[in-house]
Amino acid sequence: MVRQFAKVYTTAALARVADAYDLTQVKKRLAHDPRLGSDEPVDPATPARVTKPTKVTFGTQEIQPQPMNTPSMKTAESAPSALLPVSKGVAADFRMESGAGRERTFIVRAGTKASVNRVWEIMTGYDRLKQFIPDMLASEREGQDGAAVIVHTVCLTRLAFFVFKVNLHLRVIEHPREHTLEFERIAGEFESFRGSVQLATDPATRDTQIGFHATLVPSGHMMNWMIEKMARRLLVTQIEAIRLRAEGQ
Repeated sequence: MVRQFAKVYTTAALARVADAYDLTQVKKRLAHDPRLGSDEPVDPATPARVTKPTKVTFGTQEIQPQPMNTPSMKTAESAPSALLPVSKGVAADFRMESGAGRERTFIVRAGTKASVNRVWEIMTGYDRLKQFIPDMLASEREGQDGAAVIVHTVCLTRLAFFVFKVNLHLRVIEHPREHTLEFERIAGEFESFRGSVQLATDPATRDTQIGFHATLVPSGHMMNWMIEKMARRLLVTQIEAIRLRAEGQ
């Protein structure tokens, strides 16, 4: 895993993680294995050349994944995810689907006892989202572009003990009467990122149904299981935080 991470994100990124979490074994690998990050096969009979460890200062900035320079890996398509429980009496249904090439689509659905208007108020209060959504470092309304709102968000997501930063500038179009948001990336992570959030009232239970749908093309090639785990953690956490806020919890 250490060797694969170094090959994908460079040894400098690996050194940041090792410093941040005081990973002694990883630091030793960085100090004594010059082949980390390369495609060169390791011959156990060949002694490793000793080099000085790379000194990297780990400040408040988290790791930002870089595009891979390695050839595309052929991976199996992810099976649809099972219903994911996120709170007592509540469940969010998360699913990832593969599209053409590196395109991936994420669908999240959840229910809440809060009214549609209350959820809409919470969801469109862009400057307040970072106050209650875990791992959201920034969320601010930057301006207006015709009918669209320009929103800047910075979030963290995690995979094992690795932390990744997702920095996006979004063009958001609000449809208050339909309680629908449309958004599209104008700068930041990913080659493309677009989608929508829709709120609706369940006629049977009168609960509010939250539907999130987004399609992205990552910058570089990532394995399906990595993308799915990071997206699941990020999106389900955010929707659950909005639900709890709307219900006054």
